[in-house]
Amino acid sequence: MSDKRCPGCGEVKAVEAFSRCKSSKDGLYYRCKACNRRYREANREAIAEYQRRYREENREAIAESDRRYYEENREAKREYNRRYREANREAVAERQRRYYEENRETLQEYSRRYHEENREAELERLRRYREANRETLQEYSRRYREENREAVLERLRRYREANRDMTLETATRTGEPYTPAEDAHILTSNEPDAAIAVELGRTMVSIVNRRRTLRKKAAA
Repeated sequence: MSDKRCPGCGEVKAVEAFSRCKSSKDGLYYRCKACNRRYREANREAIAEYQRRYREENREAIAESDRRYYEENREAKREYNRRYREANREAVAERQRRYYEENRETLQEYSRRYHEENREAELERLRRYREANRETLQEYSRRYREENREAVLERLRRYREANRDMTLETATRTGEPYTPAEDAHILTSNEPDAAIAVELGRTMVSIVNRRRTLRKKAAA
C-alpha cells in the first residue's frame, strides 16, 4: 500500500503522511498527521485533562509499566541518554539550571530529608567512594590547595573566627582519645567542621587537626 484516504480531510495521501499505529490492521493511524495536529490544537485542554485523569487513575499500572520497560531496555536507555547528553550538552545544562532555580527550596528540602533518612547509607557510600578513589582525591585536594593557597587560608581563618566561641563552649570531651567511630565520622562527614565539633563535643581546631593526622596516616 502506497497511499491511503484520510477520513478527516477526505484526501488520499501517501502512507508517509500517516503516523504508525501497531493496533490498526494496516499499521497506520486512521487520520493523517495534519488532521491529528489540528485536532490536538483544537482540543488541547480536553486532551491534557484526559491525560491527567488517566495518570491519576492508573498511577500504579503506569509506574509498573515504566519500571518493566526500563528493566528490559536498561542498556539501550542508558546509551540513548548518554548520546543525547553529549549531543545536547549546553541545552541540558541550561534546562537543569533553570529547573534548579525554579525549584531551589523544594530540592534543598528533599536533599535535607533524604540525607537525614539515609545518613548511614550515605556515609558508607561516601566512605567506599573515597577508599576507591583515595589517590585521585588526594591529588586533586593537593593541587587545589597549591593553586588557591591564599584563598584557602583566608577562608579557614574567617571560618575559625566565626565559629571559635561556639565550639569552645560546647567542647565537653577535650583531651579524651578519639574513638574509631569518631575518626570515621570526621573523615566521611560532609558537615562543616564546627557542626562535627559540636556533635562530638570537641573544638573545631581539634577536629581539623585530627582529620589532618588521619589523612597523613592513611597516606603513609
